[in-house]
Amino acid sequence: MCQLEKSTQVVIFNDDSSSLSTFASALSATYTIMSPDNPENVLATCIELKPLVVILDIELSQENGLDAARLLKANPATSYISIIFTTSHYSSEIEGKALAAGASDILPKPLQTQTVALRISNQLKLIHQTSALEKVNRQLYSEKKHLHATLASIGDAVITTNQHMLVTFMNPAAERITGWKSNAAVGLAIDEVMDLRDVSSDKKAINPLYTALRENRAAGVMHSSKVVNKVSGEFRIKDSASPVVDQNGELIGGVIVFQDITEAIAMATKMSHLAHHDHLTGLPNRLLLNDRLAMLIKEASLNNNKLAFLLVDIDNFKLMNDTLGHNGGDAVIKYVAQKLEEVVPESVTISRVGGDEFVILLRDIQHLTHLNKIASHILSMAEEQVLINNQYVRISLSIGISLFPYDAKDADQLMRHADNAMYNVKGNGKNNYAYYSQDLTAQLTKRVSIERALHAALKEGRLQVYFQPQINMVTGKLTGAEALARLTGEDGRFIPPDEFIPIAEEIGLISSLGKLVLEKSCAQARQWLDQGTACKVAVNVAAQQFNDHRFSETVVATMKKYNLPSQYLELEITESALVEDFNSANLTLEALKRSGISVALDDFGTGYSSLSYLRSFKLDVIKIDKSFVKDVTCDPQAACIVKAIIGLAKSLNLHLVCEGVESCEHEALLIKLGCADAQGYLYSKPLPVDDFNDYLVRNSLNASDTVCSMTG
Repeated sequence: MCQLEKSTQVVIFNDDSSSLSTFASALSATYTIMSPDNPENVLATCIELKPLVVILDIELSQENGLDAARLLKANPATSYISIIFTTSHYSSEIEGKALAAGASDILPKPLQTQTVALRISNQLKLIHQTSALEKVNRQLYSEKKHLHATLASIGDAVITTNQHMLVTFMNPAAERITGWKSNAAVGLAIDEVMDLRDVSSDKKAINPLYTALRENRAAGVMHSSKVVNKVSGEFRIKDSASPVVDQNGELIGGVIVFQDITEAIAMATKMSHLAHHDHLTGLPNRLLLNDRLAMLIKEASLNNNKLAFLLVDIDNFKLMNDTLGHNGGDAVIKYVAQKLEEVVPESVTISRVGGDEFVILLRDIQHLTHLNKIASHILSMAEEQVLINNQYVRISLSIGISLFPYDAKDADQLMRHADNAMYNVKGNGKNNYAYYSQDLTAQLTKRVSIERALHAALKEGRLQVYFQPQINMVTGKLTGAEALARLTGEDGRFIPPDEFIPIAEEIGLISSLGKLVLEKSCAQARQWLDQGTACKVAVNVAAQQFNDHRFSETVVATMKKYNLPSQYLELEITESALVEDFNSANLTLEALKRSGISVALDDFGTGYSSLSYLRSFKLDVIKIDKSFVKDVTCDPQAACIVKAIIGLAKSLNLHLVCEGVESCEHEALLIKLGCADAQGYLYSKPLPVDDFNDYLVRNSLNASDTVCSMTG
């Protein structure tokens, strides 16, 4: 039995003061008893005293007890009070009226103190139990509100169901993903509210709540699932579902918590795409190419099919990149990528594997004629002129082809052999395609060796410069020397210039090579000048080097570095370099002329041979190419051409030098035709510096004798 505090208030309303006094006295040991002297206003008294229990006589003289009870229950300030009626006229009818008026109990008179005390105790217990229940309800309500507020604020979607899979609750995140409002969804089946489907097939997927409730365990959705929104759109999700049980472990429902991972999957897909595709063209990169190549090789091996590996390289890309700038170079790459995608079938893999290199993988090759058509189509599509950075550019490609399993047994070998074939195309004029053959391996090995030698020579300054004398054929006097680059390989042997110079142009080293030759030539010319054996040096200039807008500045700076007077330097420029950019070439020539440097047009007659630019460009010397000189004594047509060039040069007041003079017959005819200066093996092969110094001494002692007069 619970102990009630002494302060508990009990108010007794009764007209019989004598019995009231005795009764109150008996109860006062346990309760705080209040007995108003004037019980006429029950409501006002209770509002003032705030009792927990009221003992109310139904037959009050001043106020009807039933009416008083109704007033107490109707007033919020007193509705909590437990009312015990007393009556001298007890009947079931009166009891009914008392209970209807709000009484908790009714006692017949005369009252028994023990009975009244017991009834008061029972009422107080009920009051305390009710209070405790209300407190628990308030706490539960507060917790429920807090839980709902928490669920409403979290980013995860939450749906709860009963044991029959009917929705009982869903938070705002779940409303957003499903498209259902909570009030409309409650009572509906989970499958109707949460339209779960397979991403690939779009077929209905099993909701994991079924598994969770059936097997009484946590369950998750397949990663390839999505929720189709009721209104529009769909969401990729990841989720977990769990059963909900009561305190006895009985299943009462389930809860599914899921997240919208649509953006995360899109980001992951994008990151995966970026990791496996070229950022400039969007084509598969080398990483993805390796995966696909391995797969196709495996497939070809299993099915006994042929696989073609095409390596496509943009010709002269380094020069285009330097001329057009990096943006222009990027535009060229994107143009070629676009054209390749137009030419080959959509199912074919096209990959960008390097700066200017692409790979095409063609599976199930039945006939080489089909492969030839594709290669030819690729070449023809690239021959169009393209407007890039306000300049028309003609693009050409070199294609190397290797076949699996004929040329290679694995991916690395297939790539290397296609590379060999592509470089074979480069070495034979470019703008073509070629198949791999075993002979190409030796050629590529040689090329790689030359590339290494070039890099080493430039890095360590080991490039040698030889000098070939230029002679006045009439007097035998030395008039100058042409500086010629000489490169030694890893085995110490000389590499012919016609082998290493084209490679230097292809790999972008020709400008560095030319700059080093210019440095060494100016240094040597200065040394000869200091020794009293002054000799003018002619230095060859590559087109790429000449078309650098800083070229004239570089030349002048190099002369100043060695304090070399300009009359001791001549620059030999090819026709192709001059016509590449007419205006730029003229500006460069004017700058060189202002510095006092003479300019020779090298290999005249083998290039564009436009007579108009001989007048337009500020030139000093024409060098007749050795291809004309070689046949001048036996081919009347060659003799006529040489005679015409000599006449043209004289009319334009240009100095002449004939290259490739190898016999006295050559010399005699050239003198007769009017050419004075020449160079060739008749006089001397190109010489290293020490040997050329000896030649200088010998020439100064025998300047009046010509080679032919001494041998004659």
